[in-house]
Amino acid sequence: MLLVRHGKQGLDFMASRVLMVGPSPEAWGGVATVEKNILDAVASTGREVHFVATMRDGSKFTKILMFPQAFFEVRRELRQCDVCHIHTALGMSYKRKYLICKEAAKANVPYILHVHEGDFENQYEHMGAEEQTKVRWMLQNASRVIALSEEWRSYFVRKFELANIVVLENAVFVPQEVSEQKDPTKFYFLGRMCPKKGVDTLLRAVRCLLLTHPETKVMLAGGGEELESYQQLANELGVGRNVEFLGWADDLMKARLSDECLTSVLPSDAEGLPMCVLESMAAGCASIATRVGGLPSLIDDGVNGLLVEPRDPEGLAKAMSRCIEAPDWARMIAQRGRQTIIERYSMKAYLKKLESIYEKVARGSE
Repeated sequence: MLLVRHGKQGLDFMASRVLMVGPSPEAWGGVATVEKNILDAVASTGREVHFVATMRDGSKFTKILMFPQAFFEVRRELRQCDVCHIHTALGMSYKRKYLICKEAAKANVPYILHVHEGDFENQYEHMGAEEQTKVRWMLQNASRVIALSEEWRSYFVRKFELANIVVLENAVFVPQEVSEQKDPTKFYFLGRMCPKKGVDTLLRAVRCLLLTHPETKVMLAGGGEELESYQQLANELGVGRNVEFLGWADDLMKARLSDECLTSVLPSDAEGLPMCVLESMAAGCASIATRVGGLPSLIDDGVNGLLVEPRDPEGLAKAMSRCIEAPDWARMIAQRGRQTIIERYSMKAYLKKLESIYEKVARGSE
């Protein structure tokens, strides 16, 4: 029998035994942020989800050594749980999670596959036949597949004919108060320094923007193997003095950036529903993002944020210029964006939806 625990802050959570598996919540990136938010929200109800980390930041050797230990812990914990909640992307992530899914199926424990990969369609198409077969097996044998938006739900239904898919849009904790002193000439970016995040597009947009707004400053918070190449590109484009590469951002740095900057920018080629955009909107920043993944479901262009096309430096520069030239308008956009998060993407509503998914999976109901 499933029981409901009544906890702090008005949050309730089902007392079914849940095993959650994914990268460490202390790792860098959006998946870890989602996990951390869930675990913090559940903890506020007075109970816990047992979490097993299959990956931590570190050397390749460290990651290789970690997984066998995690796998045997998962095998042990599957004997005493009702539901296994598995977070995955593609790349190396799916290879680890495929083994976890097989083990859950072997133990007759229903599993939920929470798909975070924003570039899923492209990556899947470039996989070999054997890899595609494994991905299809994971999706089709899950009790539920969680998609991050209606756009992604439609893709999974169309591509894999899934009947077990539900939409659970990412959510964030909303700050009680936000800064009133945000500078319209300052922008910030959060994300891994890699091509699919559109870092080169942002740097080229800055070059366009400096022609009319030489006072512009852009802070880029994120790491990755290509960080140095982007620093070099910034110098080659002549924007090195106007951009600052900060490395990975912890919670304190994120708070500082959202306090200082009126606008956040994420010019990605592909996304699910990025946590950094939700967080910036919750913090009262105007958000400029690309028209990809679940972002059109979140942002109504010109109403609660701004949408631009990917790989369009001129279009991105134009959107950034609007925020500089019309700061009162940008602040109005930011206020509407924050209200959107409060009404649709708060952790309290998210936890209720997740609770319902767990209950149905644990009971074997449709």
